[in-house]
Parts: sequence; C-alpha cells; structure tokens
Amino acid sequence: MKIWVTSLADYNNGQGLAFGKWFDIEGVTSGDEIGDMITEFLEKRTKDSGELHEEWAVHDYELPFKLDSEWPDFNELADTLVAIDEHGEDVVCSAIRCDIPI
Repeated sequence: MKIWVTSLADYNNGQGLAFGKWFDIEGVTSGDEIGDMITEFLEKRTKDSGELHEEWAVHDYELPFKLDSEWPDFNELADTLVAIDEHGEDVVCSAIRCDIPI
C-alpha cells in the first residue's frame, strides 16, 4: 500500500509531480511514522534545491480504499492500515463503504 506525496513548492513552481515520492506505508502503525517519512522527504528537497519545502499533498495512492483528501489525517490512515492487518482488507473496506466505524 502506497501514497504518492509531492512538495507543493515544486508543484506550484510548475514542476508538476516531478519531485514527488512513493511511500510504502504497509505495516505502518502510527500517524507519526507517515509524518516522519514526509518530513524527511521535504527536508531532503529543501537541501537539494536550496528552496524551502514544507508543504505537501498526496496526489496518488495505491490503497484498497479511497482517501477523502489530498491531506489525509495520518492517524486515521494508520488506524485503517492496522485494522486491515488485524481483520483483513475485505472486512475493513466493506466497513468503510458502509460508514461503519473501524
């Protein structure tokens, strides 16, 4: 399960999605883990480009469920991934489609 994150500084400067990165989030157990991955990516973009990169967006994903926003709540995302590990993809995705809390 993956998310594609891009730096909005790159995106807004007309570089589109050229400087995004796929993050493998399978096995993640907390929102902080996802946030740390993205922070590391943005810090590297800042260092490599010499320009400040601090805003991001999720512009693509490979997940068995839909994200509601380009800026998903990482804790909710991690909780959903943990639920999939514990209960299986079919059960969790069915619950999500039926608006049943997981």
